[in-house]
Order: sequence, then C-alpha cells, then structure tokens
Amino acid sequence: MNWASNGFFLAGFPAVSARAFLTRIYADQGEFERGIVHGEEAIRLAEAVDHPYGLGIASWCLADLLVTKGELGRAVGLLERGRSVARAWNLPFLVAGNTGSLGYAYALLGRTGDRPPLLEQALGGFDKMGHRFARSLFMPSLGEAYMLAGRPADALDLAGRALALARESGQRSGEATALRLLGEASDRQGALEQSERHYREGWGWPANSRCARLSRAATTASGDCIWGRANGIRPAATWLPRP
Repeated sequence: MNWASNGFFLAGFPAVSARAFLTRIYADQGEFERGIVHGEEAIRLAEAVDHPYGLGIASWCLADLLVTKGELGRAVGLLERGRSVARAWNLPFLVAGNTGSLGYAYALLGRTGDRPPLLEQALGGFDKMGHRFARSLFMPSLGEAYMLAGRPADALDLAGRALALARESGQRSGEATALRLLGEASDRQGALEQSERHYREGWGWPANSRCARLSRAATTASGDCIWGRANGIRPAATWLPRP
C-alpha cells in the first residue's frame, strides 16, 4: 500500500502510537526496560510502513525515556532524527516536541549555547498551537535549563506557572515535577523554608511514580543541604545525614 497517497502520513498509525505512548507510561513508572521494548518496537513498525509521523512520535517518546534513564547520547541521536523527519514532512507538533526534548538533553550534557533557545523555540511552537499538555511538559525542562544557565529567578517564575498549569489540567506528574523545580529554585534563591515546603509537598505522590522518586531523591539531597546551610555547616558537609 502507498501510505503517503492514502494520507496516513498525516496522523498517528495506531500500532505505532500505542507503543510510543506505552513507552511514556512505563518511563513515568520507572519501568525503563519494559518501556524500551515498546519504544524500539514502535520505531521498527514506523520504519517498516514508512510512516513519518509514527517515526517522529516514537523517536520522541523513547528518547524522553532514555533522558530520564540517563542515556543522553542515545537520546540525542533519536531526537535529532525525529526532528529531521518532522521538519521534512512539515509536522509542527513533532518538530516542537523533538526540538524541546533535544534542548533538554543538550542542557544535561552541558551544551550551554543550545539549551534554553531550543526549549524556548519548542514552547513558542506549542503556544501557537494552543497545546496545553505539551506546554506543561516542557516548562519545567526549560526551568531546569535556566537553573543550569545560572538564572534561578527565571526558573522560579517558570516553575510557578508550570505548577498552576499542571493543576488546572489535572496533570499529576507535571505537578510533581514543577514542585521539585520550585524546591530547587527556591533553595538557590535562599528561600530555605519555601524550598523545603515544595520538596515535602512533592513527596505526596504515589510511591511507584517516577516523579515521586525524583522528588524524594531531591528532598534527601537538597533537603539535607538546606538543613546544613541553615545550621551553619559548610557546603562540603551538608550532604551528611541529618541527626
């Protein structure tokens, strides 16, 4: 069958999209190996039927899992491919998605010249589309990039807006991620009580969720750091367990 002539390149191919979204679900639950199986299968199916939209969405979803897992180099390769395909086929949603995740991966890799601009481009694209879910997905990522660029005030403002948007939309994982960023940005600004409050609020999510684990890890690390600074302990010693 000629997929292009039948218009199937314009929308998600169900067998591909289902596996791509399962990849995201397993990433949120910390079930990385199961998610990778579905993500790789989604890419193979998209390639087999020559389906650009499917390839773009599968690359994006699998890459986001790999970023969370810490396999940044592999994630960058997938995102660069996904963005290239999306651009070639004029798929603006997938251009923005792959571009934003690529900017976040670059930020974690320390590529200072690329991180905020790519994420800002992605958010600008989603704003034009009116895509609230994608905006809430990328606002915390841009906030983290601002933190890495030494812009905690901008990160704090963005995290607050991300939290409000996630709560309006009922996006629990987005809410937990925004709370973690609020905790980190408040800490960097010297607002120790606010920082600890945000971190502790982030603990309230289900124990099996990825964001809850991240929030707990951040609370253990940054919370101990906060306690140490508040009690006059030099930074090198603030990672010791609290008494």
